[in-house]
Amino acid sequence: MAEYVCNYALLRFLPYRDAGEFINIGIALACGPLGFLDFRIEMQRWARVSHFFPELEISTYRAGVHALCEECNRWKAATGRLAAQPPDKRETILRHIFGELTRPREALFHFGPPRTILSHAPGDTLDALFGNYVRRRFVTESLHGEEILRRQIADSLRTFSLDRFYKPARVGTPDYHVLLPFVAPEASAHEVKEPVLPVLKQPPLKAIKPLDLDRREPSEITQYGDEWLARVRRLRALEQQPREWLFVIRAPHTTPRAQHATDAIRRELEHQQVLTTTFDDTSSLIKFAHLHPNKILLPVDDNPSN
Repeated sequence: MAEYVCNYALLRFLPYRDAGEFINIGIALACGPLGFLDFRIEMQRWARVSHFFPELEISTYRAGVHALCEECNRWKAATGRLAAQPPDKRETILRHIFGELTRPREALFHFGPPRTILSHAPGDTLDALFGNYVRRRFVTESLHGEEILRRQIADSLRTFSLDRFYKPARVGTPDYHVLLPFVAPEASAHEVKEPVLPVLKQPPLKAIKPLDLDRREPSEITQYGDEWLARVRRLRALEQQPREWLFVIRAPHTTPRAQHATDAIRRELEHQQVLTTTFDDTSSLIKFAHLHPNKILLPVDDNPSN
């Protein structure tokens, strides 16, 4: 399936220019080769604005958004009349329209700098970008997905009576540490310097981390995977990484490109001496979680003390 170069820009609401605080409320995307121009503007979740700028009159904001939608629809209608133009001329005119639309302005509503993305379906890409940048769907999906994985792992450990050895802990140093949900330390003594969870005195024997990569766009998979790769590398540089580390991954079932992005993250993790498995491979999880009989390991204390 052919991919086309698309340009997009985030629509921002910036009521106080001197303060520089803004929120993303919409997005515009143009695809010159297809003569495509469309918008998505948040018209439902008004509370986002009220919470971020509580001193503003929400009715004034709503009126501004509705006026902006009318203007965007006029631009879209003008683009629709380009269908009869030759492809080269249509693309040139559309580029001019998008450039004028996203021209820097000192206004409450304005578009940010244009960005570029490849897409075989501009409408679907527009929806995905809107969900990512405006509705922050990537955060909700990540937390929800990884919470499901965490519970599945906890159930498996409990079934095989291994849960008492694995508890949440902060791995690293007092200055840099990573919260992991399943950690088996060398001993039950913790360094009590955190108000909720301890930072371990030494690298743990084992750790298990759920990683939800079930995203639609390959770029989302790569970005989130890179975040955890950066944490892994930092702990290795500090010589604080778990002696054995397993990432339980939920992979996407969307496109070959998404699967390739997931495979690349897995290879990078394994290059950092991190084991990986899939969320449905319970046997590999339990095999990893079992403790070597020669290792002296006490159950993790839920209420550590000096």
